[in-house]
Amino acid sequence: MELRLGKVPNLERKFIPTKKEKFLDYFSKMELLERYEIVQTFHGGYKYRRYNHNGQILFTRHLKKDYGFTDIEQISEQEFGQAMYLNNDRHIKKIRSYYRDSDFEFDVDEFFNPVKFVMVEVAVVYPEQSGKLPLYVPPKGFLEVTSNLLFQNRQIFDGSVIPTNAILEGSDAVGKTTLAADLLNDGIICQDRCAEVISPNMLFTVPMHERAEVYYRYLTNNPGIRVIFMYNMDKAEIEKRIAARLNEGPLSEYDDQAFQYGVLYKDTFDYMAKTKLMPSNLYALDCTDKEICGVKEEIKKILKL
Repeated sequence: MELRLGKVPNLERKFIPTKKEKFLDYFSKMELLERYEIVQTFHGGYKYRRYNHNGQILFTRHLKKDYGFTDIEQISEQEFGQAMYLNNDRHIKKIRSYYRDSDFEFDVDEFFNPVKFVMVEVAVVYPEQSGKLPLYVPPKGFLEVTSNLLFQNRQIFDGSVIPTNAILEGSDAVGKTTLAADLLNDGIICQDRCAEVISPNMLFTVPMHERAEVYYRYLTNNPGIRVIFMYNMDKAEIEKRIAARLNEGPLSEYDDQAFQYGVLYKDTFDYMAKTKLMPSNLYALDCTDKEICGVKEEIKKILKL
């Protein structure tokens, strides 16, 4: 592993991937250049890092400057150990995967301590091309948190991020993506849809009893996950939101039947409750006639935040 030392540009954009399948598909098309473990702590205005790349251990000290650069120096293990000692071993631990695609480079950070979540940092390959960074178009499901101080490493170190293991499920136009973005403003991370199990079985062609049994098994086998079924019984409102999407391109069959699918979410929840196939980690949230701020507060109550 080759360390970047000296005055290193720190111009980047940060994103939280809320659609798991879109995130995995996006990076599966890129070449993985490097992967290593980072342990970092903070003391006296400096960020201290230990890198582990296949057993090769290196240490650095970082000082962020106001003019878009960070001064990075290689240090001894003893200096890093002293910073850890002064922090009572409090630290961030993450696995960083480094990708490059065309004009941009990507650091995908999988955090393990003090919380578990994934963040993507995007920068230009060459500093002189920094003007291209604002032109980067993220894939669907990447919500930007560049200007959100809660997602700065120092704030993460201090406990600003709250991963919930919660999945927002519901039909198109019910407000999942808007809510996921709004919750991020408070440092609360929720996944937008469960594309592996919930969404593929919420189809009119799947018998209700079969769907309920699949969901029951999935949720009881994954007690750490919480799924919230969102639905809106105002058909006119859903159709109005869907019509607004026409500017983005042709509608799919799921868009055309968004209200009917919303009813299916509600009916499925009611069926599971009636037949005692109701796991403790499945919730329903009626969004009818509610403003986004009200729905957000109800989600926080469900998640006990």
